[in-house]
Amino acid sequence: MRTLPLNVLTSPHATLVEMPGIDYKVFHITRPHVLVQAAGYLKHVRASSSAKSVYFRGQRSLYKTIPPTLYRGLKKSESRVKRDDEMNRLLKKIRAEQKIFRAVPDHVQEPLLQHYGLKTRWLDVVDNVWIALWFACHSAHTFGSHSQYQHFERRIPRHLKDNERFAYIILLESSSIPSGALGPGCFQDISSVTIDLRVAAPSHFVRPHAQHGLVVKALDDKNRAPLDFSPLLAGVIRVDLEDALEWLGAGDLLNVHALFPPPPYDCGYQEILNNLPDPNGLLGAIHHIGTGK
Repeated sequence: MRTLPLNVLTSPHATLVEMPGIDYKVFHITRPHVLVQAAGYLKHVRASSSAKSVYFRGQRSLYKTIPPTLYRGLKKSESRVKRDDEMNRLLKKIRAEQKIFRAVPDHVQEPLLQHYGLKTRWLDVVDNVWIALWFACHSAHTFGSHSQYQHFERRIPRHLKDNERFAYIILLESSSIPSGALGPGCFQDISSVTIDLRVAAPSHFVRPHAQHGLVVKALDDKNRAPLDFSPLLAGVIRVDLEDALEWLGAGDLLNVHALFPPPPYDCGYQEILNNLPDPNGLLGAIHHIGTGK
């Protein structure tokens, strides 16, 4: 069983718990201050020991692997060629037409498409543990031919099975070494890339600021995104869903409208919706976000 960096932290309000089918223990906490401590502890320790920054990803469940969205369902590296080609064709078309992303550097365009819903070789993370907890406490429901319509619903503990009544925060570590080649907000080492969309993209893309949003990418020995980003995993925090919902409360800064600003407030989002080519089966679609409660 793997020992994750987070698991050396101890607290009277936390226990290490084994999960069926998972080869590491999760850090189950019962107090909100331990959530903050765990997040801060790992940020400090990994920055000092390995030049990594630690970010958060809220999930309803745990999975054996952590694939980027474009590679989900793939088992062999050779299978990704078709999906890579489709993404590269889309990026080439966007750059040739110059209708969107005119002020966005080439290397930030795919990460922005990821943040707004398209399937890419990146993974969304946030730099605010409460935002991650919000995502772990809500279910995303999609419909449409390419799942382009999405809304969020608050998870209700009494409607779930006992083993589903948890919220998980995945802690992923990625490079904190500034990349001179990529520019502001970009960090890279031999095993990972981090892009802070709040810095690397123009501010008329509002969603990254609303969510404290970044993207990360693992790198293999050929400098490509692998099928599984599990090497970036630094720890997993588990909270009883009922506790997590109580800690979050119901403030206006933690609702769908605030975290997913609609097009009238997010000019970059409106630009993408108005000009991105039609969705397809491989890349999915930019999400149209509803106002689920």
